[in-house]
Amino acid sequence: MVVLNKETLTFILEEIPETNGLVSEHLFRKGQILFYEKHFPCGVFILLNGIIEVSCSGEILENVTAPLLIGLDNFFKNTSYSVTVKAISDIRFFFLSLITFKRLLAEKNTLGIWLKNMASCSRSI
Repeated sequence: MVVLNKETLTFILEEIPETNGLVSEHLFRKGQILFYEKHFPCGVFILLNGIIEVSCSGEILENVTAPLLIGLDNFFKNTSYSVTVKAISDIRFFFLSLITFKRLLAEKNTLGIWLKNMASCSRSI
């Protein structure tokens, strides 16, 4: 999980239109699960606003406020999540699937390349 500063979030938001509709915004309501512990990732979450709860084996570890980049390391290493992440407020996010990410890299899209470089700085969750 990577906490995003204002400049980084601005960069991401400026790059989304350059994906030509491959990346779309989503809304989850309070209580919805983004992903479950021990499941394998199928993409990367860019949390724009809201608060998430991070838990392991039913125990709450922390609450984290957006903006965040979630699941990048797991995605690149194809490792299962070690935690469950649930929205504890309404949240807005972008989701990049594996197919979308591969297309962005093939097109040498700036956002795709940036995310690939960020993978070395993130930690598995």
